[in-house]
Amino acid sequence: MTPEGMKKAYDNLCREGIEGIIAIGGDGTLKGAVEFNKVNNIPFIGIPGTIDNDLLEQITQ
Repeated sequence: MTPEGMKKAYDNLCREGIEGIIAIGGDGTLKGAVEFNKVNNIPFIGIPGTIDNDLLEQITQ
């Protein structure tokens, strides 16, 4: 959630040779994936998986 945390996550992904992420979740997960991608240019595949039925928010934005 912080620039420092994103940098650490990015460094770990690079160190492990991970080139993309599959994110499973709802609104918060997918918004976080978008923000991480903007900063670090790591591709994400988003798969809806929500317990609070907030998928419509992502579809309409």
